[in-house]
Amino acid sequence: MVKKVVGLLIIGIVLGIGISYLLLRFGGVYSQSEPSSSLEDESTLHKEPVETSYSFETHGIAITLLNSGKLNKGEFQAFKEEFDYQVDEVLHLTEDTLPLRKELKFDITKDPAMSNNRVFYFDDELMADEQFYYFQIVSNLFEQDGNTRGRLTSAGLTGYLAKSLWGRPVHEEYSAYIGFEQAPGMVELLDPYEFSANYFVTFEGDELDNTLSKETEAKTFSFISYLIDTYGIKKFMEIYGNTNLTTAIEKIYQKTPEALEKEWLDFLGDKQSLGV
Repeated sequence: MVKKVVGLLIIGIVLGIGISYLLLRFGGVYSQSEPSSSLEDESTLHKEPVETSYSFETHGIAITLLNSGKLNKGEFQAFKEEFDYQVDEVLHLTEDTLPLRKELKFDITKDPAMSNNRVFYFDDELMADEQFYYFQIVSNLFEQDGNTRGRLTSAGLTGYLAKSLWGRPVHEEYSAYIGFEQAPGMVELLDPYEFSANYFVTFEGDELDNTLSKETEAKTFSFISYLIDTYGIKKFMEIYGNTNLTTAIEKIYQKTPEALEKEWLDFLGDKQSLGV
């Protein structure tokens, strides 16, 4: 009788192990054989032929995007979603203060050296939300004429959107240059040609050229962020597209550029002394 009971127990254990093995085996095969539809869709997008250009609409603006960077449809979709989001951020911040263009044309590249105010740089090694298109957006979104109009203000607004709004240390980054400056002062940079000469890199391999560009960028980001946070976005947008920023500042802020520059530098000094 005891042998019979032991035999039945052994049979039960063997059957249990066998059933468990089958469940694990076929359960595993089943789960592996059913990938999610989103993964299939993404894979399909990346395999589809590369388009020479893309057209789409965002916030009522018709966008044509030349595709020099040969983005596939998956990459384009990632770009478009982040571009839409950043346009939305710009419009939300600027509060309909300036009329918008109805049509915009851009190019997109995977070569950072080719990037400019009409050419986006797409880095396929970064996540979509790690890529910033603010400079191209704010340089072209609003109705404004002239090649040099708004360059300093668009660069400054870019810094505010990409850094200040995200709590990045925009003022601390410029403070590191104080006492070691090589670029002109903020008042001189209000001249569009002076700003262009110091902000845009002419020779990629020139160390001084790159240093001037980085310092000018940090200085502009900090100064414009100070103006927006202290006096509000509406006043800033009133000077945004002006050819003569010196005159516009005196009219809108009722202060000379020199006075505003001193205010800003005093603000930076106070932050440094407080260790903020």
